[in-house]
Amino acid sequence: MSNLATTTESDVVEPIHPGEVLMADFIKGFGITQNRLAVSIGVPPRRT
Repeated sequence: MSNLATTTESDVVEPIHPGEVLMADFIKGFGITQNRLAVSIGVPPRRT
């Protein structure tokens, strides 16, 4: 007999997009702009 649990569709959590984490934890959390975050982590800022 196995001790493994069966995963059902209701147990599955939708993946979170990395951009959502950046927005919540860094941009809104620290009150900085997207441009400032991009520059500080060394990636090109988004062009508008």
